Amino acid sequence: MWVYVVMKFSKRTKLGRERQKLFCREIAKDGFRRLYDSLYVRYCSTIENAQMHKKRIMEKIMEKCQISIMFVDDRHNGQSYHYLGRSQKRKNEANLLKMPDLVEFF
Repeated sequence: MWVYVVMKFSKRTKLGRERQKLFCREIAKDGFRRLYDSLYVRYCSTIENAQMHKKRIMEKIMEKCQISIMFVDDRHNGQSYHYLGRSQKRKNEANLLKMPDLVEFF
């Protein structure tokens, strides 16, 4: 199960930029990786673990911001495609985002 967090803060004001920085730092401490400027992603092994991270994010939400939390299962995430520009070495091949291989202990 993948948890995607999409956020929108007001970048016109200094307070909005500071709030976004603080929120991004907090969810990065929780294990989320930055995919784009306002999109963070994290892998969770179970739906219960994903719900726990959702609860933590809900506690950190500040006023005057828009946050969306999406749960995507492995099958649908495997069908997604992330293109992050061209590599310097190989101009014909796309530089794809590769998520780290995770090991689960039981």
